[in-house]
Amino acid sequence: PHAMQFVWNALGYSDEGSQQEAAPPPEGNAAGFWSTINWVSSSVRNAATRLTGWDLGADEFKVVDPDGELKDQEKEQPTRSELWEILSSSMGMDVTNIPLPIGVFEPTTFLQRMSEPLQYKDLLDKAATMDDSVLRMAYVTACAIAAHSAAQRTGKPFNPVLGETYEYISKDGTAKFLAEHVSDSPPVDAAHTQGSGWIFKQETRVESKFCGNSVEVYARGKNYLEFTETAPCGISWTLPTTCIHNCIIGQVWIDCYGELELQNHATGERAIITFTPCGWFGADRFKVEGEVYDGEGNARIFISGKWSSEVVMQRLDTEGAPEGEPQTLWTVCPDEPAGIYKFTPYCLTLNEMSEEYAQTLPPTDSRLRPDRLALDQNDHTKASAEKSQIERKQRAEKRARANARTPVEWTPRWFELKGDALSPNEQLWSYKGTYWNRDRSHDAALTVLDTP
Repeated sequence: PHAMQFVWNALGYSDEGSQQEAAPPPEGNAAGFWSTINWVSSSVRNAATRLTGWDLGADEFKVVDPDGELKDQEKEQPTRSELWEILSSSMGMDVTNIPLPIGVFEPTTFLQRMSEPLQYKDLLDKAATMDDSVLRMAYVTACAIAAHSAAQRTGKPFNPVLGETYEYISKDGTAKFLAEHVSDSPPVDAAHTQGSGWIFKQETRVESKFCGNSVEVYARGKNYLEFTETAPCGISWTLPTTCIHNCIIGQVWIDCYGELELQNHATGERAIITFTPCGWFGADRFKVEGEVYDGEGNARIFISGKWSSEVVMQRLDTEGAPEGEPQTLWTVCPDEPAGIYKFTPYCLTLNEMSEEYAQTLPPTDSRLRPDRLALDQNDHTKASAEKSQIERKQRAEKRARANARTPVEWTPRWFELKGDALSPNEQLWSYKGTYWNRDRSHDAALTVLDTP
């Protein structure tokens, strides 16, 4: 303890670089295991910062407390210890559907998260007007990269239940988004967005793996973009891995790494973008780079930047050398994320609901979930109780369908499995086209979980 005290005092500096009186390590039984662990990890970070000049903490690594403040040791202990009790027996397993304490959630659902690429729809609007298909691919690539900026938020969205839906209409009225949770085994969410000259289809199957002090999240499924007013083309892409670090010990932070690969199935053009994993002391954090290739396999555009803040393109000549000046395709919204959940201005609109608008929503909409509403109102006790009730009902409905004399299979209302034009041997959850022109007088009869 005396040696650690000496190191702490030698390295005790404030954020502004001025020396300050170092906090002593916790003493006695009252300090507790989690206080000691937090103190040690903080000491190591400060030591590395002073010795190397690299800041391991950084503002972007701070943990957001649902109660409205940065987590102090006393507040963080219960949620962290609860998480370890829940996840410790799930090493290496998929923890996507394991019930978690309410303190790790933000007041959104995965269906709402699927709508977040719409905040960059201006890139798709521009792409839809272009005759240069390689340049169009660059803009679509920029949109796909920008969508990952939402991954910086550390709050977990609620898992939707069968039949749950979410609708969103852009502020300018040019894009309509609809998502539905169509399957529980495996969990699948489907979405359809009609934009200005484009249609964006999503099918997401979230899987995860608990690795001890981190969770890797894999977004399986398909992203399919079709332009409807220019030369017909369909662009699909896969997503890199997202990793939530320091789930149990240390400050929570999120990284994305792997490859983002896009393919134009009409022209053969491709884009391959590498998301670089964060290295020691924050090296290469957020870094992305790669190329857009024409139909003959020649690199025509070099893409670089950070998935958290900007995407820049550089045209290449036929020899692969830079041609002309670099052009910025996307920069993050300059407004600082707001509130205790660090929502962007767009995210703040996801739960907007006037009394008049609420009357037009089906009762299956994510905005109306009682646990989400309670958390949005900062009532953690009620949110936890409502969440538990939804989970119990979900399990009971699943048992009832399985144990029926004639097993009942869930049938989604707004999406159906159809042959995938891009992959003839596969099927895709496709929008039926009936949601927006439905008879809303029948909405009161719609419920989640119950068989339609």
